[in-house]
Amino acid sequence: GGGGGGGGGGGRGKKRQKGDKRGSAENYCAALRFERMQAGDPTPVVLIHTRHANVSEVWQEYTVGIRGNPAFKELESKHRSKWRSYHQGSTKWNDKKLVYAFIQQLIDKGVTEENAVAALQRELDRIKSEIVAGYKEKSAGKGEKSAGKGKRPQDVPWAKLFEWLRPR
Repeated sequence: GGGGGGGGGGGRGKKRQKGDKRGSAENYCAALRFERMQAGDPTPVVLIHTRHANVSEVWQEYTVGIRGNPAFKELESKHRSKWRSYHQGSTKWNDKKLVYAFIQQLIDKGVTEENAVAALQRELDRIKSEIVAGYKEKSAGKGEKSAGKGKRPQDVPWAKLFEWLRPR
């Protein structure tokens, strides 16, 4: 089919099959890459992933690049926001930028990179422990599920970490 919009996923009542990527960020980014290539624009379009195993992986994504992508630090320096100019790109970047800034501040204060990453990982682990304890409490009492405001369960600790990092 033609075009490269971020379009929807078809009829609302239809259940999407596993692996169906209609309207996905991956497809949108691919279409945007193609449009830029056709226009002679060399700016890359890089999908900002949200599923990370740990803080170290997020820091590596920024400093050296992961999953075949260049380092986000380099992309931001060369292309400013244009490399992440797709739906949710700026939102994801703004969240992750909090992680990058926190680690960089510790490094600037003389903390080793390894210890700075470990400090933030400890906070993420603390948040995960609180969530698990809260879930066990709720499920023991009423059989309720943990509230995550529509987020996938694995995203809730990261969302809470971003909240914790946001300036008050």
